[in-house]
Amino acid sequence: MQSVVLCVVVLKCVVASCGAAKVSPFTDDARNPFALKSSHSSRSDGSDLIVCYLTGSPAFWNKNAAGVVEPKDIPDDTCNTLNLMNWLGIRGDRLSWSNDFNWQVSLKQVIHEWRDRNTSWPYNKDGSRAKRIMVTIGDAGQLRNLVRSAELDQGLLRRFAVNVRTFLAWTGLDGLDIDWEYPGWHRPWQERPMFLALLAELRKEFDTALPPLSRRLYISVAAAASRGIMESAYIMPDMGKYVDWINLMAYDYHGFVWYMPFTGHNAPLEAAKNENGTFSELNVHWSVQRWLDWGLPKEKLVLGIPTYGRSFRLVRPEVHDIGSPALGGGWTNFTDACSILNSADGVRVWDSDSQVPYTYRNGTRDWISYDDEESVAKKVQFSREFQLGGVMVFSLDADDHEGVVCSVGRKNKKKFPLLRRIVAEMRKTF
Repeated sequence: MQSVVLCVVVLKCVVASCGAAKVSPFTDDARNPFALKSSHSSRSDGSDLIVCYLTGSPAFWNKNAAGVVEPKDIPDDTCNTLNLMNWLGIRGDRLSWSNDFNWQVSLKQVIHEWRDRNTSWPYNKDGSRAKRIMVTIGDAGQLRNLVRSAELDQGLLRRFAVNVRTFLAWTGLDGLDIDWEYPGWHRPWQERPMFLALLAELRKEFDTALPPLSRRLYISVAAAASRGIMESAYIMPDMGKYVDWINLMAYDYHGFVWYMPFTGHNAPLEAAKNENGTFSELNVHWSVQRWLDWGLPKEKLVLGIPTYGRSFRLVRPEVHDIGSPALGGGWTNFTDACSILNSADGVRVWDSDSQVPYTYRNGTRDWISYDDEESVAKKVQFSREFQLGGVMVFSLDADDHEGVVCSVGRKNKKKFPLLRRIVAEMRKTF
């Protein structure tokens, strides 16, 4: 394996076809007086992106499952782009909805409860929506089948692009986010150019006016942060011509695996002074600089900031520094780190080299690498110093969205503390 970076794998739900194209009764496209504009060079509205991933599907909302974030829970004036995960898959040459919920009612709910809520004028000057709702497709097997089938059927990618555009026009959605982890990574090399061909077809179709849709449609890609995967999966600078932005998954730099059984930071901003070789590349700064050196325009790079962390099970409770031997580990939410910090034995350690914290519980084997309000603020400041296109939050569900656990000791509960700190830093004048 060329990289020690671990990658979050999000399972996508797939069933049911999308049906015939027609104008949805709940889209407001006909009232948009602006024309579609090409977005090949940059995002023309000039706004800083705050992209938020929402991983819970309506199947959970309808069951009132505990701990699930719904669109109505998202604070106003925070995210300006919402990526819906676990809604869609690919069937043949088209997108397909999951059939375990009433998708049309659920989408109306998202539009009403998030995008159009308290928005007097929902459009930017260039005709794009002030609040965008995009759908994420990310089933690697389905994407792989699509591009491999396209090698034998030369018209497949074109038909898929046409169907996607028609689908977006019908539903009122603003674009497509592709989270393929990863084309060509330990797979046939042909996936890499075919993925580029898919993006090219989508771009061509999205830039073609299709009545009644006259607003812009967006293409984004959730992309890797490690050298090995980047160089195996993507063709640059060509990919930058077709996407509106790239959501850089600047996390999962360290996690427990059998060949690296020791503690480490999930998303360090900088390399530690004692890190050399490959290890010196496992940080946000290196990844951002590599993408920019690779030819991606800075305004098309969106920095991913995690709200989740990595847990480790220490071999010896008294040995709890960075690089300490560990027996196992997993993923953890921000509230799990706060729970340790709220305990009498909880300890927070700030790593001045990497510019992120970690926490452990004295006398136990519990150890967590995570991001807190201080570290996410530094990452936003970093993105602004590099003049990047914005930030991405993965994900809303892993933040303290109920404002209970991480508000202990405070006068007022603060829901979504990490998201709110990110937004506050984005709005500062430098």
